[in-house]
Formats: sequence, C-alpha cells, structure tokens
Amino acid sequence: MKFQESIEMVLSKTTGMYYATSKKATITSTFDEETCKSLIGSEFPGSIVKRRM
Repeated sequence: MKFQESIEMVLSKTTGMYYATSKKATITSTFDEETCKSLIGSEFPGSIVKRRM
C-alpha cells in the first residue's frame, strides 16, 4: 500500500525559499488491489517510524 498526502509548501531553512513537498509512505501487505482501495480513508492505530538504511 502507498500513502501520499497532498502537496504542501515548506520554507527551506537553508535557502529561505519555498519548495513543494508531499509526505508519503509504503506499507507491505498481502492485500489485493481491491482490498487496498476499500481501505482508502481508514485510520489505523500506531505510528510511523522512519527506517534508517
């Protein structure tokens, strides 16, 4: 499953200029595409932690 928010404008601390960005995440699952589409808008307990590679 892929999750993506709408685009937002963020002020760069380095350059002082604005840039467009969007937060996104991918979750591995065994759901088929139809099930994934039916889950759009659902909320799940827990938190998202950025994995360091």
